[in-house]
Amino acid sequence: MRRMRLPTVVWSWWSDAVIEMAWERPLHQRGVASGLAVTNGHVIVHERSTRLVSLDPADGSVRWDVPVGTWPRAVVVVGDRCLAIPQDNPRLSCLDLATGQEIWSADVPAVPGHLVVSANVVLVGGWRGYTPLRAFDLATGQLRWETERRIDTVLPVPAGDGFLIGEPQDTRVRLIDRHDGRELSAWQLPQPLADNDAGSSISTVGPDRFLLRCGPRALAEIVLSADTVREFVRAETGLAAAAPGYAGGLLWLPEDRGGYTVVDPPRDACSGASMSASD
Repeated sequence: MRRMRLPTVVWSWWSDAVIEMAWERPLHQRGVASGLAVTNGHVIVHERSTRLVSLDPADGSVRWDVPVGTWPRAVVVVGDRCLAIPQDNPRLSCLDLATGQEIWSADVPAVPGHLVVSANVVLVGGWRGYTPLRAFDLATGQLRWETERRIDTVLPVPAGDGFLIGEPQDTRVRLIDRHDGRELSAWQLPQPLADNDAGSSISTVGPDRFLLRCGPRALAEIVLSADTVREFVRAETGLAAAAPGYAGGLLWLPEDRGGYTVVDPPRDACSGASMSASD
């Protein structure tokens, strides 16, 4: 495993191609990552204080424009559904991705924060320990289960039959069942889980393989099928709390002072990995 320390990337050294802007659209507000979701066929963005808009990625034309409320805490696209939770109304909305029409909505606790989908289950809550975790049926919006107490977890990640969750600055990470919330497995990290308040601390790098930011400058690896955890890499400098991104066959670890530590992992270590949306 090779490790390379690079400065902040401000230009592409591997290509002399010029990147041209295809289109642009004024948002009439400050853009935030939590108000943006991008797929191969859709760009969903929050704009004009209360509107959620679907744009054609080819030319930026508007497909639909609907009211959802102010500053979404999260916007998630899964299959033919778009899910959003605004800040001014503690309500989870499920929209038809093609038309923007509301399919269902459900009340959620104030300041739920996290919004993640695994198969047919929508998980909400757990940000900063303000709320319990609640699981809703993706098709109907029916409440499936709710934890008895408030849960403090980093942004959960879909994994196996459920979700990986873990309390910031704790060394214990759990896999909970998406159907009922019970604990399926648990692992002890070599160092405390990093607290990335505005994004993810966990990257999915394979069908059952995950990399977790822990300690001041390390990544831990969990492999579900082998039920193992180990320290995957330790950087030579302090790292940001953000989960690593994966691009060009390399792992990109943001450093806490800017720039990146870049890791060339074994070929089988990141099968099916993709760049985290938060990076």
